[in-house]
Amino acid sequence: MKSIFKLSLVLLFSVEIYAQPSAYQIKEIDIELQGLYKKGKFNGAVLIAQNGNPIYKKVFGVANFKTNEALKFNSTFNLASVSKQFFAMMIMQLKEAGKLDYDDKLTQYFPEFPYKKMTIRHLLNHTSGLPEYFDFVEQYLDEDEILTNKKLLFLLSAKKPKLIFEPGTQWEYCNTGYALLANIIEKTSKIPIEDYFKTKISAPLGFRDSYVFYKNMKNNTSIGHQRVYGFEVKNGKKYLNDLTNMDGVVGDGNIYSSMEDLLKWDQALYTTKLVSAATMKEAFTSGKLLNGEEFGYGFGWEIEGNNKNISHTGSWVGFENFISRNMKSKTTVIILSSSTNDTAIDLINEILEK
Repeated sequence: MKSIFKLSLVLLFSVEIYAQPSAYQIKEIDIELQGLYKKGKFNGAVLIAQNGNPIYKKVFGVANFKTNEALKFNSTFNLASVSKQFFAMMIMQLKEAGKLDYDDKLTQYFPEFPYKKMTIRHLLNHTSGLPEYFDFVEQYLDEDEILTNKKLLFLLSAKKPKLIFEPGTQWEYCNTGYALLANIIEKTSKIPIEDYFKTKISAPLGFRDSYVFYKNMKNNTSIGHQRVYGFEVKNGKKYLNDLTNMDGVVGDGNIYSSMEDLLKWDQALYTTKLVSAATMKEAFTSGKLLNGEEFGYGFGWEIEGNNKNISHTGSWVGFENFISRNMKSKTTVIILSSSTNDTAIDLINEILEK
């Protein structure tokens, strides 16, 4: 599996941006990005903002390498694991609506679920101990069968894969947990996950280019948008590197968005448009293990700098993405790419850390 699918769990790293990026830094970023693009090492969009105002905003390359259609500011990228913060927000909203509590056992929603101690909070914080679903489900799928959230829940309940550790005792990034959160959202809201996202997040924030999209969905939510297709370069040639048979699953990924909508998202998180200030504060506060140790992850966000800098990466098939929000300097960095190359993410952060 690991040789076929690029896991969306790895690129969590430190970024400290405490001052407004200088004109020199912005110029250096632009020069470097142009160089990477010319070398075929970057295809994507970059937005850097201060107090919600873009100070750098540019796209490089194409949305679909087969048609050569140029990228636009509103092109929609598969956010991969950057999607997790949106699914965490849906859980937070349902908690405020009295539909659930973070410390509810999963068996309250799925009586057949075999792990009796596991809670919603464990899923949000990556302390569940669940194995990665793409490490065990393929052996149970028919050839070319699309995995879905419903099928995943069934396999976990029926096959009972061994936990990596007891819930709450360790921290380990886990896509399986966030996929289960999507099941809980649908169970408690009683509407499809794509509809919940549209009515409770996209519409209130005025998104124009964001939607949930997965394989075999009834309605194609990407219609009317410039959907970006992931690709990779081998021996100088471009090959499609987009959705797989794992992409009938949502929760750990499969929200599509543009850099413009992500800036709206960033700014909304300073307000109470979606949830209360108290709820937001908890999302941006590191969780703790049973022994009291903090691990630097909240609800869909990596947390650093005394809870002042929050960020997340997203890596899946051809997509490499990054969002960072420094809540002290009000600096936002959004990087979306579709060329199976994370060089630009590392480079931009190196420049901004100088």
